[in-house]
Amino acid sequence: MPRTGDGKDLVGKYHEANEPVAKYHAEPPSWLMTSHSAADLGYHGFHPPIPDQPEDALTDANVKRGYSAAQTISAECYSSQNIIKESIINQNALAELEELMNQVLARRAESNATLPEHAFKLPQRITFSEARRQAWQTDFFNPDVPLSTIGEKIPHAKGHDLLTLLQDNKVPIPRAVWYVRGIGGNETQGMRNRHNYNPTQYSVEWANVVTGYLRKILAEIALPPAARVGLNIRQTFKGILNDPEARDKWVAKFSYCLDLVREFYAEGLVDHGVFLSWSAQQMGISNIAQANFVARIVDEYLEGMLPYRALVRVLIDGCLTKLAEAGIFYRFESDGMINLLYQIQSTAGRQHLTSLVTTLHSFMQRIFIYSPDSFVNPKNWLSSSSTIVQIMRDSPTAAAPDRTEWDSAIENDLDDISRRNDALLFRIIPERATATAKFTMGEVKLLNSINETTNLSSITILDMSLEETDRFASKLDMLLTWSITHHQYGDHRPYAVATLLSRWMDRSEGRALRRGFPPPDEMLQDGLFDWLDTSAVVTNASNAYAMSVVFGELVGRGIFSYSKYMHRLIARGEAGLLQDPPSRHRALLRSLPLIEPSAPLTNQRKVVLYGISSRTTPEEAKERELRRMLRACIPELFSGSPLNMDVPLPLDPDVLTSFSRYEQVRVLRHWFYPIFEKHIQQPVKNEDAISLQAYVALMHITALAKTYRTMLDINLKLLSCVTSPELFGAIIDTIRRHADIWACMDEHKRLLDALCAAHTIWNWETRRAQSRPLLCLLIEFLDNRHMSPVAKDHINEDATALMLGLRPPNSPTQREPSMFPRIAMLVQQDDTSLATNIWMCHGFAGNWVQEVWQHTLEALRGLQASELNTEARVVRILRYAQFLWDINQHMLPGAFDQLIFQWATGPGKMEMRHFNENMWAAMSTIILHLVARDALTAPNIMKGVVYPVWDACTTVAGSFGAVMLRTVNYLASQLLVQGRGLEDHTRLPSDRLEEIQKLKTRGRAIYTEENFCQLVAALPNLVTLEHKNDIDESLRISTAQLRTAISKHCKFRMVAYRNLELMSRAFWNVDSQTLPQDFERHLGGALQQILSDSKPWVLQINAFDWRTLSSFLSPWRYARTAIELQLALRTLGAGLRDEELKDKARNDLCAFGSSFFGQPLTSEETDLIADMLRGISGVVACNLINSGMQRMTELFRDLSDLTEKALQILLHNAGEALHLMSSILQPLRVDAAGLPTLEPDVQDAFIGSIHAATKRLDEVTSEEEETADDMTNLVVIVARLWQFDLCLPGAWTGRLREVVGDVLTRVVKLAIKYSTGVRANSIVFDVLLDTAFVLFDEIPRDTKAPTTDLFQYVANISPASLPFELPNIQRRRLASLLSFVPDDAYIKNLHQGWQSPTSNTFHFGPEVQNNPWEWAESIEPAVDTSVFTREKPELKNSSSIPLEVFGTQATGERVFGEMTSDRDAAAARQLEDGLAADNVFERDWRETRVDWKTDWRADLSNPGEFATAGGNTRDVPIDSEREHIKQEPGSASLSPAHTARSSAASSRVARASSVLSTSSGTGRGAGKRKAESPVSADMEPAARGGARSRGRPRGSITGRGKSKKK
Repeated sequence: MPRTGDGKDLVGKYHEANEPVAKYHAEPPSWLMTSHSAADLGYHGFHPPIPDQPEDALTDANVKRGYSAAQTISAECYSSQNIIKESIINQNALAELEELMNQVLARRAESNATLPEHAFKLPQRITFSEARRQAWQTDFFNPDVPLSTIGEKIPHAKGHDLLTLLQDNKVPIPRAVWYVRGIGGNETQGMRNRHNYNPTQYSVEWANVVTGYLRKILAEIALPPAARVGLNIRQTFKGILNDPEARDKWVAKFSYCLDLVREFYAEGLVDHGVFLSWSAQQMGISNIAQANFVARIVDEYLEGMLPYRALVRVLIDGCLTKLAEAGIFYRFESDGMINLLYQIQSTAGRQHLTSLVTTLHSFMQRIFIYSPDSFVNPKNWLSSSSTIVQIMRDSPTAAAPDRTEWDSAIENDLDDISRRNDALLFRIIPERATATAKFTMGEVKLLNSINETTNLSSITILDMSLEETDRFASKLDMLLTWSITHHQYGDHRPYAVATLLSRWMDRSEGRALRRGFPPPDEMLQDGLFDWLDTSAVVTNASNAYAMSVVFGELVGRGIFSYSKYMHRLIARGEAGLLQDPPSRHRALLRSLPLIEPSAPLTNQRKVVLYGISSRTTPEEAKERELRRMLRACIPELFSGSPLNMDVPLPLDPDVLTSFSRYEQVRVLRHWFYPIFEKHIQQPVKNEDAISLQAYVALMHITALAKTYRTMLDINLKLLSCVTSPELFGAIIDTIRRHADIWACMDEHKRLLDALCAAHTIWNWETRRAQSRPLLCLLIEFLDNRHMSPVAKDHINEDATALMLGLRPPNSPTQREPSMFPRIAMLVQQDDTSLATNIWMCHGFAGNWVQEVWQHTLEALRGLQASELNTEARVVRILRYAQFLWDINQHMLPGAFDQLIFQWATGPGKMEMRHFNENMWAAMSTIILHLVARDALTAPNIMKGVVYPVWDACTTVAGSFGAVMLRTVNYLASQLLVQGRGLEDHTRLPSDRLEEIQKLKTRGRAIYTEENFCQLVAALPNLVTLEHKNDIDESLRISTAQLRTAISKHCKFRMVAYRNLELMSRAFWNVDSQTLPQDFERHLGGALQQILSDSKPWVLQINAFDWRTLSSFLSPWRYARTAIELQLALRTLGAGLRDEELKDKARNDLCAFGSSFFGQPLTSEETDLIADMLRGISGVVACNLINSGMQRMTELFRDLSDLTEKALQILLHNAGEALHLMSSILQPLRVDAAGLPTLEPDVQDAFIGSIHAATKRLDEVTSEEEETADDMTNLVVIVARLWQFDLCLPGAWTGRLREVVGDVLTRVVKLAIKYSTGVRANSIVFDVLLDTAFVLFDEIPRDTKAPTTDLFQYVANISPASLPFELPNIQRRRLASLLSFVPDDAYIKNLHQGWQSPTSNTFHFGPEVQNNPWEWAESIEPAVDTSVFTREKPELKNSSSIPLEVFGTQATGERVFGEMTSDRDAAAARQLEDGLAADNVFERDWRETRVDWKTDWRADLSNPGEFATAGGNTRDVPIDSEREHIKQEPGSASLSPAHTARSSAASSRVARASSVLSTSSGTGRGAGKRKAESPVSADMEPAARGGARSRGRPRGSITGRGKSKKK
């Protein structure tokens, strides 16, 4: 029999008590709710057995077959769907159902309780007595005392005292926040009725209190004063962090304060904007020790700072400042010095500093990842770009698998930021399409770079197709003009042009044949004729000779046909060939040489130029005169005796150059050269075919006549038959001297073949000394493509053999007497073998050459003391020079020269200062002799002797300085210009001509690129010496003459025009501050003399107006004009520093700037002028920029006319002026200190004009739906003008400070307009946004104030007004410049709203405003919703926010918390029909689950667990692993699915319970199970069975169990 919960049998208990059995009434459990609150419908799921129920009737059928309910319908297959469907369709069923539900809802709403009145009150702040205050604070500090007991009234407290009170007593954070809110709420209570009341105003005040308290705490960390250098004072410093106890207290205080601030921030009690602004600024103003703790604050609130540029920019500046300070400390530590922190050398100190650096890097990386735009700041990028780039590349995800993608993204962002910053700084000006003139200048520069090492195949000026006739004509014009114009220098130009044209013909010939075009020679012939017929250069008489040289070479190369040219002129009836006025072709026809003359062609020329009746021509008389001159200069070729070397050559150079090219070529090539060939074919035994003096004269004549092809043929002929070492050396020198011309002639192959053949003849084993120059020359040509591999191997073998032959001899076995004293004996007697003997005796020693040089110097000093006459002294000096040359022959090439150079730049520098006049004369003679014979090199002599003396003489005065200067001037004149311009070169003897030719050959090395720069750098010293008053006047005159001769030298000018930038830098970089006031004018004159042959230069800035400049903007005069203009501007800059000349210089500059800024320039003219003005000084640039700004003010003063034509004119003029100003300032932007300062008046006028233009553009773009391209370009121009102006010093005048807010707002509005819609343009958007960034960042702020309002100058645009369709990325970028929006979790995305009473629409209103001081916490005890009760909780309206604000209505539903048991949850939700009700699936899931912790097998040992007091059996499955079903006791209602599923299991359980109940008895096991029974006490009535249910009897598991039990 089942047992009750107390373990006793009910029947047994009754019999024991002898009491009558009372009638049993089934009662529901106390927790079970009624099915209906008004109607008597019983209890949900509670169906106890009732008397006379059908299933209890013991009829035969029930006993035999069991009870079964009668069928309610006629057939099991019957369905009422059709009836229901018909009633729904044909009758008003749906309307009736709707009406029924409306009545149900209406009655339910009527029965619901109404909202009570709002009954919340803030704690009242009053003044307590001291005792009461202490008592209240004691309870407040105790977290176990509920606030509801003390929360009605609170004592007064404020400011730092309140925070100190909370911190000292370690008040829990929630209680502290409640107390602070109560005090603040009372503070704001009296202001709430004001019309301008701001609920968050007190948050601003409280934020200032909190930040002040934090600042006070941080101020306790101080740094020791820096040690004063030179004072030995012992300082003691005890910081708060040094003492462990004090440090712990401070850290606890700081940590508590951070916890408190965290809650204040989350609750909105501190204004977010104020607190974040303070946090961002603290990084910059704190010291290095405080920075670690400030970083802790910033790290926590960085996420709130990231969206706002006002905060992030200040934080970035602070981080960079602290990183710089940390770097200083690291440097101190690495240098072993005592740093300012004293303890930084400890491990902990280094760790903290390293941690700070890592944290700062993390801040900047996070900022960069969130918003790369934050680093668009020109000034910071200019000073800290390398630091920023290094930080960003130091990725925190170094070991990440996607490291490559990360690096790529970072690099892309860095490139973008760098590009944008450079654009804001105007450091990189966008390149425009190359204009014609500028492109031609580049090609001219390329042509000027041609030298002996240039491969002409690499010059592709004529690399074009045959169809491009116009382009070919322009290129041909450029080539021909370059070859003949007197503005360019170099005799190699005609031959270079001929070679380039010849190679073009070779390339184009096959191409023309394949494509069916005319042959290129015809096209070129026509092009050359057209150029002669149209070019203005041809009519210039000064170009006639050069033109004849060029076309003579073209005729000789077969490029231009003389006969076709003449025939074409005849065919068209060219007038002016015979009579005046002359034709433009007559001069060329007369001077153009006939390279391969024939009798018909010569006669035809004669008829065309002089008529058919002319028997003689003027050329014939001149030819006879030239032939007489040749016979006089070279008599031995005409059966005469050779001239003496010391006899002046009977040749006048001016007369020779006066002959036309036709006459020179006809005599030298067609008359003299056959005579020369015939002469050398008749050799004389042991003699040369031509003497040295004849050869020297012949080379002199051909050089003057510029018949270089004849000169080459003569030398190649002589190479194969010469026997004299002197003549052979002269030939080698000639080949070296004109190496650039041979290269341009494309004669390298023929030349190398001849040199290699001569080298084979001059076997170095038999003529070692004689073949050495040739071997050195061939070594220089080893890299030439024309030299065969066999020849290269042969030359390398000979070079190796030469090196082996020059090895010093082995050390002798026995010591021999020194040979050095014999050097001094050369004064008495010449000894040609002395050099060889010294080498044999002392060559093994490493310093034997130094000993030779020192003994030679001693001998020369002794020679100066002798009483020899001048001639005898010169003879002995030359004897020593020959001795030194013999020494050089025993050394490797260049070794002796390098040794003398080291002596001159080392110990010899002081020795030379003590040389007297005679010693200097001897030294100059020896130096020139050795240079001429290639023992010393001219560049080393200039660098080791000449340049140092020039530099020293600028500061050294006296006779010794004059002696040195006179000597080195002589050396320089011989090495650089060979005395030209300083001595008469009209009639020179052959020996002097030979020496000049040798020195000219050696001097070529000075004009190479690496040596020319040093020569140019030394020229300003000559200008200084010319105007040095303490130098003798004659010496100053000679110095001026030397500089003039150098400036006019053809080779110097050719290299100078190739390196004009080098020239200008050399003269501009001279420090003229310590020099005379007019020194810059003298420098300008010197440079002007290099550029032209004009008279001494005089500053004429007025001449450089626009008309003058426009006439000089040609490829041929542009470079010279640019330098002259820069010299003029430099002189004016010096005048601006002079008080007397200041006004005039300023007026001249203003007039100059206005002359071209006021002109409508083309893009080509703008680029050319920009190049001319690039590199000017800052003071000159300032005046020019002011002129440009005035021009911009005029252009943008009135924008009323915005028609298409007016816009195009405005865009062109403004764009070109801005491009010109940007180009002027580009070199000055390297150093921000060099930028010019704008004049206040000019700046104010400019600001007013551009501000008006910005307003106008804002209005125009607002009116139009779609903006034209020109208007968009105008927006970009205005934005770029703002950028240009803001990056200049002096931009922030009072006028700009007044309008900056409006300007920023309008620029942001323009950016919004170009961010989306029909105007969307990402480039324009970026330009406008960067402009806004610069405007905002550059606003001057008060640096002395501890904190400033960082959001004072943000754009006056509400973030909520941004377009809805704006992309999120662009929205975030724009919002960074707008006002601060607190990120309050309570009101985020919360708006006010209402529903229209007339329509079913909901209207959204403004955002809900935060009331942090009114929305206080509720301190009433909370209702425990986790415990189920039948009574519904009382509806209260006692929170700080009234329920009416949310439109609250009572629904009659309950809100349940997490129930402690599933039984309570089931009971609470069974009768709910609202939000808390269960659906069928939830209930079925819950009721069919069992607890995994229940051991069902153990439960089977006690059968009483499976039966209730009424005889019902609980459905518990035996196999718990197969099916887990958990049912609450007393719950008899299951889902139909569950009933069907468990019917079979119920019978099995019943049978098992019967067996277990009879066999278990009352043993120990049963007693144990009684105590462990899970059935609770409140379930016992249900288990016993109670009162009848008023509901319909239902079939249930309990009922079925009972019947089966029976």
